[in-house]
Amino acid sequence: MTAPPSSTPERPMRKNSLTRNALFNAAGFVWSAAVLLFQVTYVLNNMGQEQYGIWAICLVLTSTFAVFDFGLAATIVKFVSEFHTKGSTEDINRVLTSSFIFTLCIDLLVMPVFFLLDPLMTFLNVAPELLPTAVAAGSFALINFMLTVSGFNLYSGLLQGYHRLDLTNRVLIISGIPKILGTIVAVEMGYGVVGVVVSDLFVVLFNIGLLWRYARRVAPEVHIAWQFRSWETFRSVFRFGVKLQASVVSGLVNFHFDKFVLSRMLGLVYLTYYDLGSRVVGKIRGLPLVVSTALLPEMSRLSALNEKETIRSTYERSSKFMLLFLLPVFGSIALISDTLIDLWLGSGYELASLTLQVLSFSYCINVFTAVVSNTSKGLGAPEYEARTAIIQVALNVTLSPLLVRFFGFPGALVGTSTALITGALYYVMKVNRLLEIEQGMFLRRVVVPPIICVIVSLLISFAALTGLERVGVGESSFEQLGLAVIGIVLVFGSFFVLMFRTSYLSREDHDTVKRLWSHFRIGGRAEEATG
Repeated sequence: MTAPPSSTPERPMRKNSLTRNALFNAAGFVWSAAVLLFQVTYVLNNMGQEQYGIWAICLVLTSTFAVFDFGLAATIVKFVSEFHTKGSTEDINRVLTSSFIFTLCIDLLVMPVFFLLDPLMTFLNVAPELLPTAVAAGSFALINFMLTVSGFNLYSGLLQGYHRLDLTNRVLIISGIPKILGTIVAVEMGYGVVGVVVSDLFVVLFNIGLLWRYARRVAPEVHIAWQFRSWETFRSVFRFGVKLQASVVSGLVNFHFDKFVLSRMLGLVYLTYYDLGSRVVGKIRGLPLVVSTALLPEMSRLSALNEKETIRSTYERSSKFMLLFLLPVFGSIALISDTLIDLWLGSGYELASLTLQVLSFSYCINVFTAVVSNTSKGLGAPEYEARTAIIQVALNVTLSPLLVRFFGFPGALVGTSTALITGALYYVMKVNRLLEIEQGMFLRRVVVPPIICVIVSLLISFAALTGLERVGVGESSFEQLGLAVIGIVLVFGSFFVLMFRTSYLSREDHDTVKRLWSHFRIGGRAEEATG
């Protein structure tokens, strides 16, 4: 039985939901990134490069297992948001029940991987004396993935579909402290990398419990029960998710394939260098990606209401704000990469710095497609992402091993960058065509102005830092930190001074910025008002 549409006015509550959800996504991500940064530094300093390499492999394996997710997380958000907009509780029950049955099938599908961990670790050049540790840690990482798919993604998708991203991010923030304490206890008590992975497993269970509690409070009318099973809904969920599967594979290849190649061809230590550099820029990359997920339920809602002009307007404005964030952030990171790595890890990590510098540019271009991706998925057109993924995978798998063989470590960076940039350009063009947006106009109005401004701001900052270094500033760690701060301030300051002297932002865009600041100042009261 389909529930009648809610009598509560939807539009007033939704007016600022995209801004509000993006803000909570940012807060949750920043805290999660800080927790992971602590884990990375603590594990590396206390267990050494080889043990860290095993932990990095476990994290890569957890991401690799996501290939079996079949795009389920985004699929749940898409359908729940659409049916919630239409007021169809019974359809939501069918989606969640069908998705849960789907996750059980996924768990059964990945179980044979347990028996492949030993030969896999051997193939990745893990030393024989470390092999039992690597296999045990990998096994717990696999269990971590199975719980994430069957529990975390299910309830997180429900809450996101109801536009309650504040609650999903609250869970991430709350669980940060247990994650830090678990890492410290595991290392200090001598349990090593296996203990770290097991502590993360308990944190996942804790998160699932919190999400279930919030889901029962927000949507008490929603249930996962056998009576809501539906073969037709199962097929719809599966078909939509499979179209996103190519994107999952692409993400795996583009952000982790090089680590396997380097470990196999050059050794575990080179994997560590690559992982450290890519982890920094990867976490920075993750912030706009997480923030942009607020677009998926919003675009799904607008698609259900068939508001085409609003969709185009939201897409263009989101693209502008994304570039305003991406260009100065990634430009600053590339500019101060050497100083950043030296301050964090000390000397001897030049290859990690090179990784950070090169990937800053390609990740920047790739992240811009987050707006494109969430828009196309929200409109029910995931096939564009699938085609983009095929292009990126083909280029990366072909180029990276070949370039590593001829050029060594830098070859992996060039191969990944080529794949990411080529795929991003294709994706933007296709979705612009879907939205009936003229390509030249999009470039002139959205893309070109901030690129020109960031180039000028980087040149200004580079000239200033070079001048300071020539007069002897930067010899001590404190002075290096000061130079890094000056570089970032100069890039951001000159960039936004230049941007605000143009007509890039409309009056409505300026209102959005003010609203973001308002949410930041009164975020707690806003949460109470809508919670």
